[in-house]
Amino acid sequence: MTKYVLNGKTVTRKEFLRGAPGLRAGEPCFVASTRGWPLVSEAMGVHPSQVQAVMADDRRKGVPTDYTRDGCPIFTSRAHRKRYCEAHGYFDRNGGYGDPQKRR
Repeated sequence: MTKYVLNGKTVTRKEFLRGAPGLRAGEPCFVASTRGWPLVSEAMGVHPSQVQAVMADDRRKGVPTDYTRDGCPIFTSRAHRKRYCEAHGYFDRNGGYGDPQKRR
């Protein structure tokens, strides 16, 4: 049985969809966890019509990545985000000392 929670309160499906208009029933909802992963990046998103082509390009570059329906990449870890940024020529301003270092 599916349980619908909105602002910490259990609600009906109808109340949930009315209170969260951007969500679609049956689609996974990504919420910031204490660890922050998985991370969905709107800044590196692509047009929804390009998702399949970009996913194939990611696999060719050695960084297989899933995308949301609206074209946002889903990063599974800091290492995944770092490899993705390097493969696509992006500079990761959120990178830090805890990120994996490139082996030389």
